[in-house]
Amino acid sequence: MSREDDCLAVYRFLMCQTPGGRELKDDAFCYGCQNHRPDWKYRYCVQIECPHMKGMTTFRDKYLE
Repeated sequence: MSREDDCLAVYRFLMCQTPGGRELKDDAFCYGCQNHRPDWKYRYCVQIECPHMKGMTTFRDKYLE
């Protein structure tokens, strides 16, 4: 998949959500990324800043228990 396909997949996912529906998780944009680590407690990526979305930090708002 190319970078453009990833962005379109995220856009389609967001457009399918109903207004007022469930909130997105911190790592909603990271599924499928090779750096994604969903089971880490304080971060969800190997990198400190997302290599695909500049300015997006990868620290969780609330840590996993």
